[in-house]
Amino acid sequence: MVIQKELIFPENIKFHVLLEQLNHSVFFDIETTGLSWRTSHLYLIGAAFMENGCWTLQQWFLQKPSEEKELLLQFSSFLSGFTQVIHYNGQGFDLPYLAHKYEDYRLPDPFAHMESLDLYRMVRPFRSLLSLSSLKQKDVERLLEIPRKDCCSGKELISRYQEYLGSGSEELLRLLLLHNHDDVCGLLPLYSVTAYSSLRSGGFTVSNPVFEEQRLILPLQLIIPLPRPLFAGHERYALEAKGCKAALTVCGKEGTMKHFYDNYKDYYYLPLEDEAIHKSVGVYVDPAHRQKARPANCYQKAAGLFFPQPYPRFSPAFYAGYRQRPAYFLPDDCWPDSGQKLKDYASDLLEEIITQAR
Repeated sequence: MVIQKELIFPENIKFHVLLEQLNHSVFFDIETTGLSWRTSHLYLIGAAFMENGCWTLQQWFLQKPSEEKELLLQFSSFLSGFTQVIHYNGQGFDLPYLAHKYEDYRLPDPFAHMESLDLYRMVRPFRSLLSLSSLKQKDVERLLEIPRKDCCSGKELISRYQEYLGSGSEELLRLLLLHNHDDVCGLLPLYSVTAYSSLRSGGFTVSNPVFEEQRLILPLQLIIPLPRPLFAGHERYALEAKGCKAALTVCGKEGTMKHFYDNYKDYYYLPLEDEAIHKSVGVYVDPAHRQKARPANCYQKAAGLFFPQPYPRFSPAFYAGYRQRPAYFLPDDCWPDSGQKLKDYASDLLEEIITQAR
């Protein structure tokens, strides 16, 4: 059984700004009678795609388990008109399940030469920052205020499908189709979570930095607006992002730091001064007041207001102690002379914040 209809969404639903450009992409989800492809079978596939300027839903429903191969063939033929599949946790379940099914029936895998985008993997790094209790599709939909009429889980529907096979009940069929309908339709507004991945991968520009008291503020203009705000931070860095605007705040640290020289064998350490000097100069120092430098004491000290950098992009890099992260820099000594270097620094800060929040 194949059902097709045009999709109509409530006016308050927010979509990704580039969603309508996905003419060669298809959103899909499957329903099965179990998790193992060996002991279960596929009974429903739903796919949403752009057709004549409108989003359309097509569902393939298996009325007899013996017709599973035919369902797979129909879906494979349908996919030939697309270059990308978009799904939610499809990398973890849908795609491997279908690949095994196609292989078991000795059919070519239609996904082998298609691009794949897993929205689950797009949102997963931001779970803590978005205060998500879980990464189930329904929980992310609630965060984005995506409505859903279906109130059953995929697991609950397995027994409903078994009942349908025995009764042919129209009401059971409606429930089965509704669950898949809501799963697939939810993927379209859920596509907006790719904005977080865009931010993480450098989808922004950096405006003129602002120094405020002992803080450095980097204003960001995002290429794609975020569907929900992000707020995060710890003792050194903070992020506030809403819509197309974001700000990274870096807390400075007043004091004395050390710049360590790599080629320590070329230096003498002066205990009284607590610094290292090059041997070309140190040769004139009384041997009683100098010693061969070691990696841990081969440094030059500096005082001022230092700002942390997750990776030592700005040179000279300073540290509180030997091999102690993070690195620091003095803006007066090494403020970036290019927008790209400043953007790289912002990307480092974002990655550190995202990683720390996990």
